Order: sequence, then C-alpha cells, then structure tokens
Amino acid sequence: MMAPSKWQHSRSCRWALIFSFVLGLTAVACAQTKPSDNPPTPTQAEPSTRKVELLRDRLPLEHIQSIAANEQDSAPSRQELDQNSPVIVAAGKCPTGQTSCSGVCTNTSTSLQNCGSCGHACGTGTSCVNGACVQNLLANGTSCQTSSQCSSGSCAQGVCCNTSCGSCSNGTLQACNFTGNVGTCAAVSCGAYACSSNSACFTNCSNDTNCNASSYCNLTNSVCMPKSPSGAPCTVNNQCMSGSCVTNACR
Repeated sequence: MMAPSKWQHSRSCRWALIFSFVLGLTAVACAQTKPSDNPPTPTQAEPSTRKVELLRDRLPLEHIQSIAANEQDSAPSRQELDQNSPVIVAAGKCPTGQTSCSGVCTNTSTSLQNCGSCGHACGTGTSCVNGACVQNLLANGTSCQTSSQCSSGSCAQGVCCNTSCGSCSNGTLQACNFTGNVGTCAAVSCGAYACSSNSACFTNCSNDTNCNASSYCNLTNSVCMPKSPSGAPCTVNNQCMSGSCVTNACR
C-alpha cells in the first residue's frame, strides 16, 4: 500500500481539529442551557403583571400592552377606597380614617353598628356622631320633655317650638301648641278669662282672679262676665268697671 502523502496527512489533521472544536462548542452550550438543580423561587407577581407574563409568549406585544392597560384602568383608585362606603379588604389594609370590622372597612365615627369601635351599635332614635351615640334631636311640633331634645333648643307647652314661647298677659296667651299651628309660637286671647298658666286659659272661674282685668266671676254659674259701666245695674262692687255699686247701680 502506498503511504499517504504529506498533503493528505495535513488534510486529515485539519478535519480532526475542526471536529474537536465543534465538540467543544456543543459541550459549552449544553452546560449553559442545563437546568439548575435549585431554580430560583418565583416571586408573586401582581395580578395584572402575572397575566402579562403568562401571555407574553403567546400574544403579540401590542395585545399584551392592551391587557395591562385594561387591568390598570379597572383597579379602584385611592380616592374610591377612601370613601365612607364599606370596602371588604384584609385586616390592616383599610383606607386612612377607616377600621376593619369583620373584614369590612368601616368609618367608626359615623357607623350606627360600629360607633367608636367595632361591634358597638347605637340604639333606636340615636345617631353616631364623632364616634359617640347621641340622641336624635326632634323637629318642631314633636312632643318633648326638655329643650335639649329639640333641634330648635326650645320645648314649650310639651312640643318642640321654633322659639322660646310661653307667656300670659291680661288674658292674652302666647303658646306653641295651638291647633293648626303646633310647633310655631303664636298668641291667642283667652277672652274674658285669664291664663291658667303659661300654656292654657281658664275655662271657668271660682273667683275674679280666673278672669281678665275687665271681667268678673259670676259665682252663680262660674262664668267670667264683662264688668258694667257707670249707671248699669249691679248687685256687688266687682260687677262694675268703677268697682263701686251703690243702690244697685254702678257709680
């Protein structure tokens, strides 16, 4: 057999070097792409970011950007969360000024069921004001016992009145409980009678003090009667405007 020439020997060496070089590159590539024995633990992504990551390899870039924008637009704003309406959130995550009561964000300054603290409910007829249960103030015309119960600050003749009311002067009564005008202070004449108090007129008499200054008490029928002028017939002095009855005539 003829020995290989120098040219053939050189060509064989070159192919051997090329083959070795390719094998080396393949080994390096395999080493770089080999999965790690301890892959890093993925961090929890925000909902919108997580969706984008899951779809990144499946959708065009413009679709991914559109999904992220929609997620951002649909998320509640800080201003919306800060409103007084209940928002269900994890404990400790309520907006400023609200407290988590059983997982519901609550304004304990105004909540009837959680006034001042979770679970502290206000009773009927009360309101929660600055975290305290207070009695509701009554409107004019509503029955009352004290002025502190009324929104106007005045309780007169047993009803809340638009102003301080209740006086009597010479048979003219000022009161807040007149029919058709309850809740508004008004004046009414007691006629021939005096005021029985600062809330009513006498309706009969037992003496002259039950009548106004221009009337007297007729003891025969317990009715206040107008006093008579001079010359009018009389039997007693109190029947006369002058206060003098002489020989059965007012003088």
